Amino acid sequence: MLEWIATHRWWFLIAVEVSFWVLIIGFLVMRYGFGIRSHRVFLWLLALNLLSFLALGIIDYRETGQFSTFQVVVVVALLYSITYGPKDLKRLDRYIRLKMARWKGESLPPEEEARLREEREKEEKKNYGRLHARGQRRGWYLHLLLFLIAHFVFAYLFGWKPASGVGGWVETWIDSWNTPELFPFRKEEVNQISRIWTLILLIDGINSFYYTIFPKKKKQTD
Repeated sequence: MLEWIATHRWWFLIAVEVSFWVLIIGFLVMRYGFGIRSHRVFLWLLALNLLSFLALGIIDYRETGQFSTFQVVVVVALLYSITYGPKDLKRLDRYIRLKMARWKGESLPPEEEARLREEREKEEKKNYGRLHARGQRRGWYLHLLLFLIAHFVFAYLFGWKPASGVGGWVETWIDSWNTPELFPFRKEEVNQISRIWTLILLIDGINSFYYTIFPKKKKQTD
């Protein structure tokens, strides 16, 4: 059974991803279109969906015995759901709420309109200036934390090649950058993932701290 799932893993991944968005949109439509509020059932189904992502990655690794592009895609999807997912879900919630009100030919209560307007104004402020720069830095700090946790897990699972101190470790890593089979872990595929992720982390860091030095300004309209 597990071998069959691993063979058709991409189809299962697509099915889980599609079911995730169907679940989200369906819940919001039921909530704002028909007044059905079943948060507990929704949360359980959402947790089951996310666990399905994780299970597919574990099954693939168990059957192949090595890291693959598929597992990287699974990890990226899970990281998105933890980092940027909640913010995007808030936007989708607001969009569906307004669409359902218009579809039903209803106007939102004054307090609801005021709350939505306040949310839009707060979100607008976060897109510029110091608030935007702070948000970018916090996002990078979270990215760095996930990077460190993942590398500790890699070290625990695959072994960590020793080096003489932090300076020696960094120097060895730079010297062996083009030979990922050598360092820092005892598995070449994991080293390749580590190198790609390191580059992404550095680019993300440069982009994040760029806005600290040069804050994003709102374009002036005529």
